[in-house]
Amino acid sequence: MSTSYRYYRIVFLVVLVAVLLFLLHDDKIKGVFRYQPEQRETQENHYKAEQGEYHDIDREVESILTEKQGLGLLMKAVKTTKYNCSDNRRMGYPIPKDGGWNVCMDVGINPKECIVYSIGISNNWSFDDDFADYGCQVYSFDPFNGKSEHRRSERIYFYDIGLCDNNNDTAKHRKGTIKCRTLESIRKMLNHEQNDIDVVKFDIEGDELRCLPEILSSGVLSRVKLLDFELHLSKLKLYGFSALDVFKLIRTLEHEHGFQLWFEHENEYRKLFDYGPYAGKHSDCLELAYINTKFLTNG
Repeated sequence: MSTSYRYYRIVFLVVLVAVLLFLLHDDKIKGVFRYQPEQRETQENHYKAEQGEYHDIDREVESILTEKQGLGLLMKAVKTTKYNCSDNRRMGYPIPKDGGWNVCMDVGINPKECIVYSIGISNNWSFDDDFADYGCQVYSFDPFNGKSEHRRSERIYFYDIGLCDNNNDTAKHRKGTIKCRTLESIRKMLNHEQNDIDVVKFDIEGDELRCLPEILSSGVLSRVKLLDFELHLSKLKLYGFSALDVFKLIRTLEHEHGFQLWFEHENEYRKLFDYGPYAGKHSDCLELAYINTKFLTNG
């Protein structure tokens, strides 16, 4: 091998090494030299996410989570209470009977001026009646129980309207044609634009998946003290949602609107489902109670 050949070969190798080092250290270049190590690191991070160590999960981690891993993340979020209520009361039938809901009085619910929205009641008035007895004005909604608009009692007003993500007098629903309104439109209909709403409770058999994005984007929650709703996990596919989609909604509720989960309960009357190795077995109906921390009155 000639001296000149060796020289050019050494020069070529030096240049090649320099190029490779440039590619490996330039953050703007995402070649094969950087992709595989980053992917492996990201895959490892999802374990931390499932264990609740990543409530602010980065988008790269989210992009590789499987549905079962997403269920683990969602279940961790809705089974971990963040606020310890000092005055927890049950309104309606006691657990395990259906129809009752837990409310946290730490937000200062004044019986002389409180307002409660009870959406999705079927024919179970226990929650509504208890709040009326407490002194609140209660507004009850259900488009499927066969009742028309009426005044049930001095403090309970009933409307045959469903909660939806849009306003429509002839909305097509899997159970039939209904009149539906957004939460903000209900508030305007009742002339409550200048009022804080003490409790918004809805149990709408899966339609919460369709309504929650609109509720979160409307700004109405800034005037809501307590939010109670039932999450129907078995309806995710029906509404085109992934577990990660719902987790993002919960994260938005907490981080952008200041709500904290203070009570959760699994509906004992519903079938248990195995949601995989990261989530485990749970009822498909989870009753969740959130408190708007800006209304706390206990310091």
